[in-house]
Amino acid sequence: MGLKSYLQSRRDDAELGKGIWRRSHDRFIRGIDRFHQVLERLAGTESSASMIELIVPDANELADLIPRVRAVAMEAHRLAPSDGDIPASQFGTYSDLNRALSKAGNAVALCAEALAMARCFGECTTGCDRQVSVHRRVETVVQHVQEAERLIQRAQKEAAGELTFDDGIPVGRTELVEA
Repeated sequence: MGLKSYLQSRRDDAELGKGIWRRSHDRFIRGIDRFHQVLERLAGTESSASMIELIVPDANELADLIPRVRAVAMEAHRLAPSDGDIPASQFGTYSDLNRALSKAGNAVALCAEALAMARCFGECTTGCDRQVSVHRRVETVVQHVQEAERLIQRAQKEAAGELTFDDGIPVGRTELVEA
């Protein structure tokens, strides 16, 4: 472990803790890394040049999600530090937040899988179904990250004591009902 990775690890420990929020963040980052590894392999083949041009905007969109996921995980750790499991909350907000982050991480892994499958089938032209498959997976990741951002706002309200059952959360239910 070099000095740079050691310092990054210490910074991550301070900002994300060592529990559930750190694991969720790290899972997402590993998925992004895997997607870019597959993309680099794809770039190494001449027959995939057209596919690369179609996939790069999706790769950039995934990379743009990294600071957003980190911000959610950092705020979650600030509100409910965890060195282990999901912290308890009256409205189940942290469980929902963990679920959204976990789904985002899994969806990124599915993006890498879809890209790897696209790579197996050779050259692709404009409007390629394989590119559409990867793009749909990326849209799913974006939706899960947006849900996590919505839930962190709900967690902030809950931590401030501003969230009550009268706010549209029926007893036994953990999602807000929009009025």
